[in-house]
Amino acid sequence: MVWLRQFSRLVLHIWPDRHRQRRKLRDMDDDQLRDIGISRSAAMREGRKPFWR
Repeated sequence: MVWLRQFSRLVLHIWPDRHRQRRKLRDMDDDQLRDIGISRSAAMREGRKPFWR
């Protein structure tokens, strides 16, 4: 049953959070990306990843 608990944590907490973070990363402007040290292409590449990866 440990696997069920881990899977439910993925589905209920990690996946939605990952989706939200990647959406925000795609929406950042160039100044914001520069502030966190990420290029536009890297942000778009990360933002296009599916939430389960």
